[in-house]
Amino acid sequence: MENISKYDINGLLFKMPLYEKLNIGITKIQKIGRSETRFENFMEYEEEIYEEKYPKDFDEIIDFLLYEDDIYGYCNKCKKENSLKSVKINVDERLLERTLHGQYGDDFDDYDDYRAMFKLNDRIDILLKKHEYFTKSVNCSHKGNHKQIFIYKLELQYGENEEKKLILQKIGQDPSNIEFHNHNIRDKYSKYKNYKNIKSDLNKAVISYENNFAVGGFLYLRRVLEKIVDYKYEEVKCNINVDNQARYEEKKVKFIEKIDILKAELPEHLTENTYIYSILSAGVHSLTEEECSEYFSVVEKSVYFILDELLQLQKRNKLNKKIQKDLNIINSKIKK
Repeated sequence: MENISKYDINGLLFKMPLYEKLNIGITKIQKIGRSETRFENFMEYEEEIYEEKYPKDFDEIIDFLLYEDDIYGYCNKCKKENSLKSVKINVDERLLERTLHGQYGDDFDDYDDYRAMFKLNDRIDILLKKHEYFTKSVNCSHKGNHKQIFIYKLELQYGENEEKKLILQKIGQDPSNIEFHNHNIRDKYSKYKNYKNIKSDLNKAVISYENNFAVGGFLYLRRVLEKIVDYKYEEVKCNINVDNQARYEEKKVKFIEKIDILKAELPEHLTENTYIYSILSAGVHSLTEEECSEYFSVVEKSVYFILDELLQLQKRNKLNKKIQKDLNIINSKIKK
C-alpha cells in the first residue's frame, strides 16, 4: 500500500482512483528543536525549545481537510480549465493544535514518549469520530453552482505486532476520473492522426483500472500499442521494400519484428524499450490483478510518452513539407 505522500492536494482530488487505499503514517512523531527569545528579570536570552509534533502524514491529512486555496483545473460543466476553489472542512479545534508535547531545556531525549503518543491517539480518535467519512467540495470560480464532490473514508487498521495504520480511501466522486482523463487526452492527443482509432481503447484502459480491473487496462493499452504500429505501417508502407512488407503482413509475425521493420519511423521510446509490449502481454496472460494494478501507472505513462513523440514527429514532418514547398516556390522564382 502506498503512502499519502504519493499525491499532492490536486492529486488526492483529481488523480487518486476510486477505492485506492493510502497509508497515513501515525507512528513517527516529529521531534523538532527551535530557539525562542525569552525575557526574565529584564534580561533577554535565547532558550531551546523541544517539541513533539504530528507525524508528517497526519499533518497532510489535516491539511487536506482544511485546504481552501484556489486550484487551477478542469470544470466539467464549463468544459474547460478554470480557477477552482476547494471548500474547507471544519474540524475539531483540538486537531489544529499540532504540537503534542514540548519543553524547555536540554533534556528532551530523557523522557518517555508516552505522553505525546497518548495525545496523538486521542487526536486520531477525534478525527475518526467526526470525519470517518468526509466530503471535499470544489467549486468553479467562474460559476459558483458548478460543483465537484469527492468522498473519502478514514479507517484505523491493525497490522503485524498490533501496529496501527490509518488508511485513507476515496469511495466516490462526481465527476468521475474518466471525465478528467477524457478531457486531458482529448486536449493533448486529438491532433494525432490516428487518435479516433485509439480513443476508445485509451478510455477503456483507464475505466478498467479505475474499476479495479487492471488486467483489462493492460489489454487495452496493448491494443493501443498495436494500433499505433499498424497505423504507422499503413502510413509508410509504400516506402518499405516488398520483402519487408511480406514479412510484416505474415500472420505469425511477432510484434517485436514489426517494430524492427519500422524502426526508422517509430518513436525512440518504443524502439529502445520494445519490452513494453512483453510487459503488457504478461499483464494479460500471467500477472496477477495486484501486480497489474501496481505497474499500471508506469506502462500507461510509457504509452503516453510514445504518443507524445508521435505528435512531435507528425509536427516535424508537417513543418518539413511546408518548408520544402516554400523552398520549391523560391527556387522556381529564382530560375525565372
